[in-house]
Amino acid sequence: MKKEKIILETDKITAGYGGVDVLFDASIKVKEGELAAIIGPNGAGKTTLLRTISGVLRPRKGKIIFKGEELNGKTPRERLELGIGYIPQEDKIFPKMSCIDNLRMGAYTLPKNKFPEMLEKVYQLFPVLKERRNQIAGQFSGGQRQMLAVARALMVQPDLLLLDEPTSGLQPSLVKEVLSKVKDLHQQGITILIVAQNREALEIAERGYLVRVGKVVLEGTVKGLLNNDQVIQLYFGG
Repeated sequence: MKKEKIILETDKITAGYGGVDVLFDASIKVKEGELAAIIGPNGAGKTTLLRTISGVLRPRKGKIIFKGEELNGKTPRERLELGIGYIPQEDKIFPKMSCIDNLRMGAYTLPKNKFPEMLEKVYQLFPVLKERRNQIAGQFSGGQRQMLAVARALMVQPDLLLLDEPTSGLQPSLVKEVLSKVKDLHQQGITILIVAQNREALEIAERGYLVRVGKVVLEGTVKGLLNNDQVIQLYFGG
């Protein structure tokens, strides 16, 4: 039986803003090839955890280990070069630039000779981006903006994709479309850690973590979480 490999581990991470901690001793493990979710009420520390993994925030305590290498002290660019793609909830595209220039920005660590190949790959995944490649990104719909953000992150062929509430603010039909694309990426072998703000986003994952008041308070399979009274009350308002 093949042993499951841990691609990402946070070991008792404490982090915050302006000297005020909002995340406390947060420990998670993501297996290679897994689609894992972080859930919890607003303000729980979910986004802070992703920002810390990506290098946008520095942890005050704890360690982050990716593919066996400690990331503490590494810049966001260095983490990107190691294989971590990060798509924040806000400010995810350059609205005054064209679609293709956004993709060029995403590929800034990619060797120039590989750009056409990766461009064609993301166009195959998101045909609408090829159709609108010369259009200004600020003119895109919410769903198209999200697809552009994901495509831009894919330009460097990440091993791990961090998605912070990718369906936030989207109408129901677009939620399904975006989550379908996330599932496609997972089936192609990309490990994904998603902050899920609704049941639909949680249901595409295999395993999840419940974060409450800055602490990881529960871990389990998605099926188990969806049947857990604490999750229903805290997260779904049941």
